[in-house]
Amino acid sequence: MLDAVLDHRLARLVERHPRLLEDIDGRCAAVRALVPLLFQATSPDEAVRVGRRIVALTGAGIDTVAIAALTHLEGALHGPEYPHF
Repeated sequence: MLDAVLDHRLARLVERHPRLLEDIDGRCAAVRALVPLLFQATSPDEAVRVGRRIVALTGAGIDTVAIAALTHLEGALHGPEYPHF
């Protein structure tokens, strides 16, 4: 199920921003938009699979996905006033 949501969300992003995945800034923006799906996974294995799929679909590195996931988690734990780097 998450695969379908991931595919749909990325397709919508690319539809709105056709050149999104052409440069690193766009790929990072796509990762930030997709990474919340990691936290909807029902198991650690599914979260890893979703993370790898984000890497494959966006062309971003696994480190970019991991940093985005940590930043998302920190924001969720500390609220919107938490500084995001």
